Amino acid sequence: MDKICRHPCGIRQNQCIRDLKIDRYEHKTYKKTKLITKRHLYGWKNYEKMVYPIELPDPIEAIKYKMEQLGMKQKDLGKIIGLNSRASEILHRKRKLTLEMILQIHNALNIPTDLLVKEY
Repeated sequence: MDKICRHPCGIRQNQCIRDLKIDRYEHKTYKKTKLITKRHLYGWKNYEKMVYPIELPDPIEAIKYKMEQLGMKQKDLGKIIGLNSRASEILHRKRKLTLEMILQIHNALNIPTDLLVKEY
């Protein structure tokens, strides 16, 4: 004999509650597949660039990071720029980088100039 199950829209024959749960599950997976196809359409890298863009770092933070990677101290940056006091002022954001300083830092630390020219 056919099973009769209650449904919000009325009575359905030949379908039990277990089948209704599967329908709901398939609906959830459909949403996931929509997202996956969007990612495949744009490509994973392009999708991440569009959704989660990464901005260029602050010039001072880039200098500090590169100095840390190379094991340099503030004195070493002072030798590159010319004066230890200037290096301190730059790292504490009291003085802006000049074009000459940017070129010296670029040559010594290999930090891109377009990153160093950025306003901070």
